[in-house]
Amino acid sequence: VLAALLGAHVLCYDNREIGSTQREEIRTRIQKINPSALPIHYYQGHPIFDKNGILEHLEILIVSPGVPASSPWLQKLQSQFEKKYKKSLSVVSEVGFAASYTKTPIIAITGTNGKSSSCWYTFQYLKHMGFRCFIGGNFGTALSEMVIEEHFGIQQDTEIKSVNYDYSIVEISSYLRRVRLFR
Repeated sequence: VLAALLGAHVLCYDNREIGSTQREEIRTRIQKINPSALPIHYYQGHPIFDKNGILEHLEILIVSPGVPASSPWLQKLQSQFEKKYKKSLSVVSEVGFAASYTKTPIIAITGTNGKSSSCWYTFQYLKHMGFRCFIGGNFGTALSEMVIEEHFGIQQDTEIKSVNYDYSIVEISSYLRRVRLFR
C-alpha cells in the first residue's frame, strides 16, 4: 500500500488468493488517502517467470517479513531476472522499504529468542520516559503503516492529522539479515 501511495506501479504476488473484498478494501483505502495513486495489480502465485515481460521494468522487489532470502522461488526469480534482463534484481524487505521513507529513528530488535519481549519492554520504557513511540515490524503492525501515518496522516473525526513519533521500535526476523533491510 505504501508503494502505491508514493506513486509506484505495484504488482502484488501472493501464493494465497486475494479475495475481491480485500482488494476493494485496499483500493478504497488507497483512493481515500491519495486519489491520484495508481491501482495495484494482483496475481496469485509466485512471479516465476513472467512470460509477458511484465517484470522487465521492475526496479525493486519488496518482500514481506515472512519470506526468507533463502526462499527457493526468490532465488530462482533473481537468477531468471538476471539472465533475461541482464541486470540484477534489487530485493528489499518491507521493513527496509518503509524505513527508507521515514525520518523517525528506528530501534531494530532481532535475534533468536526474546525479540517480542525486548520490543515490548523498550516500547514501555520509552513511553514511560514521555516519548511517543511506534511498535511494529514482526511485532504486529507493519512499519509501512507508521510511514503512511507520517506522510499522509490519520483520520480523526472530520480532519486528517499528521502523526510524528520520537522512536520506532521494530522487531526484525533474524533470517532477514541476508535481505537488504535498509536502502
